[in-house]
Amino acid sequence: MSWWTCLVLKSLLAATCMVAVQSQTQPQLVFHFVANTTSKTKLPDSRDIHLQAHLESLLYGLMCKSPGNKFIVRVSPGSGTTEVVDEIIGLHNTSDNVKNCLFPGLNPIKCDEENFCALGNKCTATVMAVCQRHGTMSRWLMTQVVDVTIDQVDGAIVLVRCLTKCSALQIKKDDKKKQRVDSALTKALKNITRCLILAVRKLFMVSCLFCFCYQPFSAFP
Repeated sequence: MSWWTCLVLKSLLAATCMVAVQSQTQPQLVFHFVANTTSKTKLPDSRDIHLQAHLESLLYGLMCKSPGNKFIVRVSPGSGTTEVVDEIIGLHNTSDNVKNCLFPGLNPIKCDEENFCALGNKCTATVMAVCQRHGTMSRWLMTQVVDVTIDQVDGAIVLVRCLTKCSALQIKKDDKKKQRVDSALTKALKNITRCLILAVRKLFMVSCLFCFCYQPFSAFP
C-alpha cells in the first residue's frame, strides 16, 4: 500500500470520526407523527422522521448560539425528508386546505435534558397526523408537507405552530364528507320545521274548537 493511499484512508477515517462525534454531541430532534384515532381495536398509526444531521447543526446554531430565532422545518412524512423553509413560503393559517397538527393540551416537545443545548440531548416532537388514507395510499403519502415552527423559551425548545397540507384527493374526500353532513343537517332541519308547523296547526285547531265549544255554555246564567 502506497503512502498516498494510506494518507487518503487516514483522512477519510478522521472525517468519519469527526462526523460521528458531532452527531453524538449535538442535540438530536425526532418528529413523532401520531394519528389522532379513538379506536380501541387498532394500534396507533405512527411514524418517526429524524431531522437530518446538517439541519441539526443549523438548529443548534440558531437555538443555542443566536437565541431569539425561529426555525421552520418542512417535513415530508411520505419520503422521510426534512428541509428548512423561509416563513414567507411556509404554510399559513389562511392558506387553502391547511390543517392544524398540534395536539391540544399537550407539550409537543420532550427532551432528555430540560436545556435543549445540552450536548448529547435527544428531543422528540409529537405531531398529529391529520391526513387520512385514500384507497391503497397511506396517510403518509396523502400528506404533502408539514411545516413545524420551533422556538426557544428560557433554554427549552418549544413547538409554537404546526400546519399540514393534505393531497388534493384528501381535500375532495373531506369536501364530499362535509357535503353529506350539510345535506343530513338540512334534511333534519326540514323535518323539524315540518313537525313544528304541524304542531302549530294542531294547537290552533284545538284552540278554535275550545273557543267554539265554550261560548254556547257561557251564554247560560
